[in-house]
Amino acid sequence: AGGRSYARAQVEGNLPPVRFRSLGWSSFDLNWMRPALFTTVLGTDFETDRLRETRANAGLQLDFKLVMFSNLSATLSVGYALAVDVDETSRNSDEIMVSLKIL
Repeated sequence: AGGRSYARAQVEGNLPPVRFRSLGWSSFDLNWMRPALFTTVLGTDFETDRLRETRANAGLQLDFKLVMFSNLSATLSVGYALAVDVDETSRNSDEIMVSLKIL
């Protein structure tokens, strides 16, 4: 969404992690899972009706804390988001995200 002026609002909520007592095997442990919810609204070109756009998204992300080989820490993140063009409801899209952070 391009424009000469814009406003953006975002809300994110990180829920408390769910801790696992013993999940994994000898060289791989899953310590906890932390869910996060988020939503964003973006508006552009407020002064010109013809160019004005409003878009919004909402999603969920799950972060998993992994410990490998007794001391190597990693975070696996899996997420899903749905984006909506508020002005044209037929222009919706969704996306899946997978990320692995080591160390």
